[in-house]
Amino acid sequence: MMNCRLCDGTIGDKGAIKLNVPAGTQLFSDDAATALALQTRISIVECPSCSLIQLAGEPVAYEHVSSSSSFVSGQLTEHRLAQLRELIKMRNATEGSGRLLEIGCGDGHLLAQAQGLFEHSVGVEPTRRNAQAAAERGLDIHQMLMGRDAMVPGGPFQYFCSFHVLEHVTQVCSVLQGIAKALAADGVGIVEVPCTEAAIEHKRFGDFMPDHLNYFTEGTLRTALEWNGFAVDRIYRDWGGEHLVAYVRKRPMASRLAFIADRQQQLDELVVTVNQRKLPFAVWGVSHHLLPYIPTLAGIHELLAVDGSPSKIGRYIPSTRVPVRATAALADMRRGYVAVTAPRFRDEILLELSRMFGSVTQDAQLSTCLGFDVFECRAETT
Repeated sequence: MMNCRLCDGTIGDKGAIKLNVPAGTQLFSDDAATALALQTRISIVECPSCSLIQLAGEPVAYEHVSSSSSFVSGQLTEHRLAQLRELIKMRNATEGSGRLLEIGCGDGHLLAQAQGLFEHSVGVEPTRRNAQAAAERGLDIHQMLMGRDAMVPGGPFQYFCSFHVLEHVTQVCSVLQGIAKALAADGVGIVEVPCTEAAIEHKRFGDFMPDHLNYFTEGTLRTALEWNGFAVDRIYRDWGGEHLVAYVRKRPMASRLAFIADRQQQLDELVVTVNQRKLPFAVWGVSHHLLPYIPTLAGIHELLAVDGSPSKIGRYIPSTRVPVRATAALADMRRGYVAVTAPRFRDEILLELSRMFGSVTQDAQLSTCLGFDVFECRAETT
């Protein structure tokens, strides 16, 4: 049993695929006997909750060698630089401006090549050997693990890039949250990982190795990004279908809950208006939709709460001294307001009101203030 590295769901051993493989892709040895002993057994599982394919177990730790091949082709370098220029286009900015953060910068090869594209570039790298090599190039590199509590010097950053890093990490969400925290509000970035669809399509089990803990598909990569502070601009396969690329923006922090403060102010205005009009105000439907409003509405001088549920009638509304009465109590009201505060039963309640009163007219001002339909009701005149 293990917990998913993305959603933290429980993953059992049932259906796990076991493979005997070399203990690490960088563990080449000068001694045949040593090389022969460098074997391990991996267990490949798929999370039943979020579908992330992953290895059970811990990552390979390289103490004295680089964690990736030091060879980078000129073609790939040019491709990477083109990807970074695409980030600049996303912000409608110009080259030479903004700050770039590279996650898992290795020996700093890309940062060195990208000098001039940004005002300043910073890299974070967990392995000592790579970080030292990058520092020797005069690059601004910090040996550290990225995570939600990480504080990266030099921020906030307008750009970030992460090329083939997420497949190695033990805490996917923490890493992505740490990146989002390091970005400026309008920050953009690129995340690239190996494309697991390619392995599945070509039936290549050789893609599974102890170095890679996480095997992303388009769906699981999108999920990981959207769960952790990013909006995905586009996601696609690249480099002969072997790479999965996502261009993202930091999700705006403008709260979608700002309406609550606005509504509270409107409720205060409603109480003042109703009291000035000196008419009773009834709420029909003491539902959970209404309860948070009640402490404010209790300021109405003639407040009446009615409901059709026997379990509520004759009892007091929580946090108030307002009793719930049967809907028949409205028969005593010659003129007043009735708010339909059980929205699922609006049509049914409105039909009952039309039977009880000679005139039922919606009050637009009070309806706007309350967020529920409010009707002025008048008894039949004889």
